[in-house]
Amino acid sequence: MLYLLVSSASFFAVLIWGIFARYDYGTHLVWENIVVFFYVIAFVLFSVLPKRKRSLAPSLLGFTLLGTAVLEWSHALVYPGLYAFHPGLTVEYWIYARGLFTAGVFVVALIKRNFFKGRLSNFLARMPYFPVVIAAFLIFASHFIPGEVFYNSATTVWKPLLEIVFAGVLFISAYLIRSEKPFALALLLAGLGEMSFVSFRAGLLTSHVVGLAFIVASAVTIGIWAAKEYVFVPFNQLEEIAGSYNVEIKELAQKVRQKERDLEDLTNKLKQTDEYRINFLRSISHELKTPLSVILGNIQLIEMGVFGDATHLSEPVKAIETATRRAEHLVNNLLDLSRVETGRLAVKSELVRFSTLEPIIKQHEDLARQKGLDFKFDLVGQELFSCDFKLLSAIISNLLSNAVRYTEEGAVRGKLEVSSDRIIVEVSDTGRGISREELERIFEPFQGDKTAVSSGLGLAIVKRFVDLMNGVITVESEEGKGTKFHVELPRLQRPTSFEAKEHVQVLVVEPDRETRELVKRTLKGYSLVEAVTGAEAYLKALEHTPDLVVTTVGLPDVSGEELIKKLKGESSLLNTRFVLYTGARIKNAEVVTIEKGADIKEVASKFATILEKKTLLTCTKQMEQYLPLAEKMLERFTDKEYTVKAWEEVTDEDVGLYDAFVLLVSEKELEKVGAVMDRIFASAHVKCLILILSEGKLKWHE
Repeated sequence: MLYLLVSSASFFAVLIWGIFARYDYGTHLVWENIVVFFYVIAFVLFSVLPKRKRSLAPSLLGFTLLGTAVLEWSHALVYPGLYAFHPGLTVEYWIYARGLFTAGVFVVALIKRNFFKGRLSNFLARMPYFPVVIAAFLIFASHFIPGEVFYNSATTVWKPLLEIVFAGVLFISAYLIRSEKPFALALLLAGLGEMSFVSFRAGLLTSHVVGLAFIVASAVTIGIWAAKEYVFVPFNQLEEIAGSYNVEIKELAQKVRQKERDLEDLTNKLKQTDEYRINFLRSISHELKTPLSVILGNIQLIEMGVFGDATHLSEPVKAIETATRRAEHLVNNLLDLSRVETGRLAVKSELVRFSTLEPIIKQHEDLARQKGLDFKFDLVGQELFSCDFKLLSAIISNLLSNAVRYTEEGAVRGKLEVSSDRIIVEVSDTGRGISREELERIFEPFQGDKTAVSSGLGLAIVKRFVDLMNGVITVESEEGKGTKFHVELPRLQRPTSFEAKEHVQVLVVEPDRETRELVKRTLKGYSLVEAVTGAEAYLKALEHTPDLVVTTVGLPDVSGEELIKKLKGESSLLNTRFVLYTGARIKNAEVVTIEKGADIKEVASKFATILEKKTLLTCTKQMEQYLPLAEKMLERFTDKEYTVKAWEEVTDEDVGLYDAFVLLVSEKELEKVGAVMDRIFASAHVKCLILILSEGKLKWHE
């Protein structure tokens, strides 16, 4: 009933206006604007609101109405007497607008009847805006289609034929969509409008009024239908639901809030209890370390004979030392556990050699031999690799300790295998094995087999260290036959895919935020990106191809040296320079090393030297008198900034900092400076030019 009243009111309002008021081009424009307005309103409700995007038919209808609105507006603008005298073009735009509207609503009606399936349905779902594209194309194409097709001093036969076709399709669409009565009514009105325009020939006629009245009534009906269905009805339904369940919702909300408060109180109590536990473990561990250190120190002094001959006490002293070592091991485990649980233990990778792990392996081998066990531990793969030595050695030590402790006869086998993409630690034994019930909780603190020599913390620490290094630990065990632990720790890998992005001058790789900010401020004025881990740095280096990479040594997943080695192997980074910015003293570094804590002005100067590709002009003492002439020759050769330095003062760091060297030397001194020149030529990025004094003249020699 509502839609009949709205459509009737709209129709008769336009009809009365057109009959009793003056019908001219301005009136025509107003009516067209009303149609466009309601089409746009329907487009917003059908296609823009998030809810409507989930449904193909309303979304496609919305874009159809928008495309029709564009063509209707174009038709109104070129209508004779308003914008330009071009009757052929305005009739053409009218046909396009009504044709797009008819085709669009017909497709929507077919979608509603589940006519489209497969590829066509997927295409429409991906491109519901296709009608707008068609509208834009028709406006563009209209400049190439002769105006006489639809109008030649009067409308041609094509116009009434198309109007009849449009009306027929609209009536069929209304029948197909008859279950949605407002939409069907709008299509019937549009069809009647098309029929009214069949008799149009030329000029402004009263018959125009009837057709436009039907079109306006159709547009208003569509707009009101969209607003009622997708704005007013949901609000009304929400108000009804809220009213009917108001009391229940309030009571439920109060219960939920109370439960939230109870849960928050319980969570706070649990956190407080956990903090007490962790603080207690940390405090008691620290307190125990001092007396244990004193006991071990005095035992060693007794063994050294400081307190006199104590050989007759060797057995009790050895027993005290063994017990004290176990207590120290327990204290260290407690400290490690508390650091992990409080987040105070960070992974810091460094370069590790197999030889640094051999003392730990030898210690457990001796214990195994004492028990008569066959012990073998293999070191396989890359002898020099990057890892957190403290965490890796703790993992190996705890696994071997457990294997030796719980194996009474047979063998203990172990392996550390380092490949390009992972580090594998395996430890197996022929001990008593672990039951299924125990396997479920062996990685929980104090849940292992606690004995006089075991605290039940070793495997818990191993699991937490493996997790901290983003690794995986698995265990296989059979009671009476033995146990096998397998640990895999990932290594830095080349990104499998990346997208080339804007070039930057600097990539800063530093896990500590404050240090990273300091380096960024030092590099103010240069474009840069930052990274926290080696994997992130590898990706950003490939994406941005920086001129300079500044990295620390101890990254969470790889050492700075290994990161640099991998980046140097990339063809896109052949011109990239590298700097190790670290607090560690590194001997024989292959790149420039800047110590943290150095004078910040000096650090900034070194960065600028690298980034601005400065040149170093140097000469032997005998050639100092020729420096002014050499400087003039150099200024003609390059416009880059240069620094002058005595040959005797040139260091390995200078070779890493400067982009080019100009050496002023006489022919007799070439052999004398040969060693340093070889060092310069060995650096891939350095260009070296030599000014030789020969026969009283300076000559360039590369």
